[in-house]
Amino acid sequence: MILVFLSSIRALALLLVFFGASFLPQPTYIEGVVGQPTGFNPVQPENDIDRTIVKIIYRSLFTYDSNSQIAPDLAESWEVSNDGLSYVVRIKANERWQDGKLITANDVLYTVSSYKKLSGIAVDVLDNRTVRFTLSNKFSPFLDLLTVPLLPNHKSDSFNPWFPIGSGNYRVVRVNKDRGFISSVILEGNSPSLNITRIIFKFYENDAELEMAAKLGEISGFYEKSTNFSYKNFTKYTETVRNRYYALFFNIRRDSLKAVDTRAYLTAALDVPSILDSSLGGDYVLATGPLSLNKFSRGDLSYALVSNLKNLKKPTTLDLVIAKNDTNQALAEKIKNAWQKVGVVVNIKSYDTDYLTNQILPSRDFDVLLFGQEVSFDADRYVLWHTTQADFPGLNLSGISNNRVDVALEEGRKTSDPAERLKHYGIFQKAVMDEIPAIFLYHPIFNYYLRSNLINVDLKNFSLPEDRFKSLTTWAFD
Repeated sequence: MILVFLSSIRALALLLVFFGASFLPQPTYIEGVVGQPTGFNPVQPENDIDRTIVKIIYRSLFTYDSNSQIAPDLAESWEVSNDGLSYVVRIKANERWQDGKLITANDVLYTVSSYKKLSGIAVDVLDNRTVRFTLSNKFSPFLDLLTVPLLPNHKSDSFNPWFPIGSGNYRVVRVNKDRGFISSVILEGNSPSLNITRIIFKFYENDAELEMAAKLGEISGFYEKSTNFSYKNFTKYTETVRNRYYALFFNIRRDSLKAVDTRAYLTAALDVPSILDSSLGGDYVLATGPLSLNKFSRGDLSYALVSNLKNLKKPTTLDLVIAKNDTNQALAEKIKNAWQKVGVVVNIKSYDTDYLTNQILPSRDFDVLLFGQEVSFDADRYVLWHTTQADFPGLNLSGISNNRVDVALEEGRKTSDPAERLKHYGIFQKAVMDEIPAIFLYHPIFNYYLRSNLINVDLKNFSLPEDRFKSLTTWAFD
């Protein structure tokens, strides 16, 4: 009875921190965002807004540090067996969910059962804070899989995507709607050590409304595609989205694109830097290959050249498929013009993102696809380029089937030795560039504007838009 009473008191205290504090003046950061959230389900976040708020609410067993190295978060320690098939992970003591419940090994068990990417991994609970993962094959980037948000087992039957229970420093306390439009989401901090104790995301229908809100002083920060925005009250932070790149994927299943020489010819016809400059301005960093901006990236890569121009078979027409937005349309028009100059008629087909994702990609119904992919810090790219991933739900969009690529990817995920991995992923990159299943285009630039009186902002561990709040616990208003 005493333990139950104490637990109830602790949970009540946490609720008072979250809800009672909302009636007191407190340092508040307000971010303006164009678009709408769809809910904060960590297993299936729909867009960058959802992923950002999920990142704030939840923690993981492991994370990446400022040097892009795997590091413990909720994990206290871990051990790997000599054969590399068993990982024993121990959770830090007295870590709690936002409703006061202790985080336990059963939460890890529930988390593994919830994510498709963790299916097939055997998990044993050794004690209340310790679990053992058993793999069927050696997989050196295994800890990267454990950077997914940890989920509370005790909320498995009562999950609310708008008010989830996480283990992070902030919790959603209010979602405001106006005529069906979500106007704001309010998060409250759960620790007296936080300099910023409230975060408000305010949503706008377009960029013009967002910029007006900035001019009127309604928001503390926002991100925007344009590089031309400049106000004296804001400091601009420019970061490369390192773990997201855009490429033109050739559908090698098509007879007209089967020959490497054909793909080499089409690649040589594109002056990629010039096309990007004219369609994106300065808002990009050139992507250099399948491991662009990775610690294992090769600096000597180039695409294969046409080996037999005399017998070259050029396609007469190509369907270029894109997700419908202004950026993709501008880029696609430049690509179309370049290919039409060498005698290839290009039909641009644009689709809503949902239709593209749910219909076009599963059926692989495209000749050439302009598409962005997200990757992890780890160099493992098996699901993107291995032969076995050519059919849906695999993500080998081009359908490349190359023994050098396959073997290098298989060997690279078996060893944790950096030198060995460097060797295998070097072979992988060269083999991809020789085969030309895709033309790698660019990494987008993230233009982030924050009020000039915000201090202690550190974005050096930025790799995706949701990473901008990694140093939030140190932010403060001067």
